[in-house]
Amino acid sequence: VTFDILAFKNDVGFYVGRRGTRGVSSSGLISRLVCSLIIFLYLLDAGGASKVVLAGVGMGVAGDAWKAWRILWVTASRGKDRGTDEADGTPRPLPDSTADYDRIARSHLYLLLGPLIVGTALYSRWASAASET
Repeated sequence: VTFDILAFKNDVGFYVGRRGTRGVSSSGLISRLVCSLIIFLYLLDAGGASKVVLAGVGMGVAGDAWKAWRILWVTASRGKDRGTDEADGTPRPLPDSTADYDRIARSHLYLLLGPLIVGTALYSRWASAASET
C-alpha cells in the first residue's frame, strides 16, 4: 500500500507540472487505462480479492484515468503545436517523435503477439477437438 501511494505521488508530480505532451504517449496511456480497468472489473467480479488489493488497483485505475484526461486535455487545448519547449518555456512547434515511436512499437507488438494469439486459438481448438474423441 505504501508503494502504491508513493508511486501515485510520483506520477502526479510528473504530470502536474507539464505544459506539453512531449515524450508522453497518449495511446500508451489510453491502452494502460483500458487494461487497468479490465483487471479492476475482473477482480471486482471474481469476488475473491481482498479490499486492500481492490483499493490499490482502484487507485491505479483512478490515477491512469486522471493521467489520460490530463494529457488529452493538454493535447486538445494546445492543438497541433504539441506544447512548449520544456527547457526555456517558449511556445514553439515541436516535432512529434513520440507518435513515430508509438507506431514502431505497435508494429513490433503486433508482429510478436499476432502469431501467439493465432497459435493459442488453434491449440485450444485442437485441444477441445481432441478431448471430444
